Amino acid sequence: SSGINAEYGGPNTAAQSIRTLTEFHKELNLTVQVVMDNFMCIEDIKFFCKEDELEWKPLLLVIPLRLGLSECNNIYIDNVKHCFEIEQSVGAVGGRPNSAFYFIGYQNDKLLYLDPHVTQESLCPDDIDLDNIPDETYHTKKVDLLPWDQLDPSIAVAFYCKTEESFDDLCQQFQDTITGGSGSLFEMVEVRPAYMTPPRRTPVDKLLENYTAEYDEVNTEDAASDSDGFEIISNS
Repeated sequence: SSGINAEYGGPNTAAQSIRTLTEFHKELNLTVQVVMDNFMCIEDIKFFCKEDELEWKPLLLVIPLRLGLSECNNIYIDNVKHCFEIEQSVGAVGGRPNSAFYFIGYQNDKLLYLDPHVTQESLCPDDIDLDNIPDETYHTKKVDLLPWDQLDPSIAVAFYCKTEESFDDLCQQFQDTITGGSGSLFEMVEVRPAYMTPPRRTPVDKLLENYTAEYDEVNTEDAASDSDGFEIISNS
């Protein structure tokens, strides 16, 4: 409605929000890392996943991509498909102008997606019979298809690595497929270049202050690059 004040947030904004919120909930035992500027440093990601330098914390790796200016360049299509073929893939977020979708795979040159805005009835934990769980609302009988030429060029692919071995395997698959050739999706290096600032962990009591500044910066970037954002965030 015209009376609702709203702003658009693209995949990058969503990824940064998930990363920051996860920092507030250590009980999740999850590290969320967002690859920025199409540049991934393996050494830095491992730094955040091994806080005590011994035990690996499960990793959700989110890689925001820009696949063109106003439309997707066909040069990237094969490598985007490769992302869904990788074992550690947990899908991608993106869509078309003013619509946000969760992509789970592909068929020929069309992407398979679920619409996260379709709501389902929730279950009351106290009423659940563990031997007969009514899980119909956790599934869908419909998966939609979006042609490649309708996809907004801003998209974020995501991967989950429970162990360090899984992450090493993921990086090898990146090297073998999506980070090489003319359709490379991003650059990946093993060791941080000398000109880059070493990573540092932010104390929890500083997260809220930093989050406000980071959100403003990220949202400005999205406004500049994602003129056709996906998700409407209402301001109450």
